[in-house]
Amino acid sequence: MTKSKYPPILFNTEMVQAILENRKKQTRRANNHPYFSKEELLEHTLPKYQIGDILWVRETFKVAIREYPGKNIPSEKIFLYKATYEPGIILGKIKWEPSIYMPKEAARIFLEVTNVRLERLQDISESDAIAEGFGKIINTQFEHPGWFVNHLNKHHMFCAVDSFASMWVKLYGTGSWKQNPFVWVYDFERINKPADF
Repeated sequence: MTKSKYPPILFNTEMVQAILENRKKQTRRANNHPYFSKEELLEHTLPKYQIGDILWVRETFKVAIREYPGKNIPSEKIFLYKATYEPGIILGKIKWEPSIYMPKEAARIFLEVTNVRLERLQDISESDAIAEGFGKIINTQFEHPGWFVNHLNKHHMFCAVDSFASMWVKLYGTGSWKQNPFVWVYDFERINKPADF
């Protein structure tokens, strides 16, 4: 099977916002062989993404039709994105489409992988948790601006690692943090859309 020139990668809405705000430069992804040792993983498996890969981000979205009543302009298909949607663009409640279904033509965020390594989930450092997008809360949508958010209950936490761990549990379920699996760590930089995408 030929590898896609531009492979997709999924991020939830909060992480898309962190990328757009230049707060997220790193992501961790669990490997598919939980019982392998680190040596076995490095010898027998490859990370999904390699240094130099350019990834396009799949995010929660909605296809809409823009019309121009009274004007001699044909209607056009547009894409809306939950991460940056401003209420009022469309009347009524929006039924968002899961990121997994986002088509390539809707891609607006592109990331170049700059480093890849393998480590245990709980080995994440405070600086890496911040690079994952879990720095101090800088707005007032949560109860305690200036602290780190607990993504399980929106209360505050005292460090970025704990905030990251709460998101991991939110995504992967109770006990997922304690399992401490090996994860592939990807550093990335946001880039412009490739000309031949």
